[in-house]
Amino acid sequence: MIKLEKWVGKAQEKKGFKISWGALYVCALFYRSIIYLRHLLYQFKIFKTKTASIPIISVGNIVCGGTGKSEFVAKLIKDLARDDLSILTRGYRARRKGEVRLVEDSDDGDEPFMLQQKCKKASVIVGKRRENSAKLAASLGKKAAILDDGMQYLRLKKDVQVVLVRADDPFTRGFVPYGMRRELLSKLAGVDFFIIHGAQSEKNYELVKRDLLCYSNAQCFGTQYSLDKINNRLLGKKVGVFCGIGNPQAFMKQLSNLDLKVVKKKFLADHQKFLGFKVFYKTCKNLGAEDVVCTTKDYVKLSVDEQALVTPIQISMDVTFDKGIYQKLIAKIHNSIERKTELNEG
Repeated sequence: MIKLEKWVGKAQEKKGFKISWGALYVCALFYRSIIYLRHLLYQFKIFKTKTASIPIISVGNIVCGGTGKSEFVAKLIKDLARDDLSILTRGYRARRKGEVRLVEDSDDGDEPFMLQQKCKKASVIVGKRRENSAKLAASLGKKAAILDDGMQYLRLKKDVQVVLVRADDPFTRGFVPYGMRRELLSKLAGVDFFIIHGAQSEKNYELVKRDLLCYSNAQCFGTQYSLDKINNRLLGKKVGVFCGIGNPQAFMKQLSNLDLKVVKKKFLADHQKFLGFKVFYKTCKNLGAEDVVCTTKDYVKLSVDEQALVTPIQISMDVTFDKGIYQKLIAKIHNSIERKTELNEG
């Protein structure tokens, strides 16, 4: 996504950028048509939707990256406080191939491995066919599955659907590649809960909430990133920063709370491995950096020797607005587990 944003930005700076935007808009219309056709094929049952034997809780979004899905999945696992949960993920850009498997290391994908490290009690399962992953989860005795990035996965029926949006740009200007949207707004009608992430004020939160309720009757709550106290040891230090995530600006904003003096920074494409790390590290040290920092998602992609040179920034997600609605989500998931367990046992 970083590469796409840079390309679009360069196109806009050129004198003939209107032609570039026009081409992007035409491509976006074509992309939207494919999405619409795909939904029709499922609606008329030409493509089949499978029902899992355990509840499926989908956590997704309507844009490409940068809304905090993985961080929220980790928070949800923690707050549900159960040891019989699983996380189903595709394993985007995983180097290890295989149909369905438990996550072993970063070769199964950076986000799956990061989730495994954060959610020790949950089984993180990687596989392109998430319905098969759900079967594996059930065979392992798991009572429910969190479907990471699940909104666009139509092959598996969801018991609870949660969608995150960014408070600063909930819908973007349009579909990829003209904008960053990848889902029809009409499909928001099937959402159970909206998470408005990153609202800077209650007014900002309420305005986005009002816009969302034009498409759905779903309940809303707000979230925000927060720095774990362990990061305080970095206060005021000179650092080098790199990250390969969907929304690097949000990461840099969190770093500003530590009053860091950034001597050099490097933004990579989402999920991209930092092949030039050693050169970057040496440059940062030559510029007087006392440490080099990155996200936990980037940290798991480094070699053991490289990890020894880097401090990962520990970030959590807090509920900031309508906390009672979040508790309703937790209760709904518990109820779904109990109900399906009774059906399976009966």
